[in-house]
Amino acid sequence: MKIIFTDHSKERISERGIVISDIKKAINSPTSHLWSYPPTQKIQKIVKGKTLEIVFEQKGQIIIIITAYYL
Repeated sequence: MKIIFTDHSKERISERGIVISDIKKAINSPTSHLWSYPPTQKIQKIVKGKTLEIVFEQKGQIIIIITAYYL
């Protein structure tokens, strides 16, 4: 599975101090998978006591990260 980060997501991830390896862990093993507006999906992962939420779109074997943030 290939993961692509949009320019927007790269900026937000950097601003918010999110670690790329945490995003990959969340994609591979989310704590929860939430409803979202198609074609996007949302997942959450508890990371160091905080909830990391990731909004992404999946196209076959490609995951496109749209944004990520802590709740």
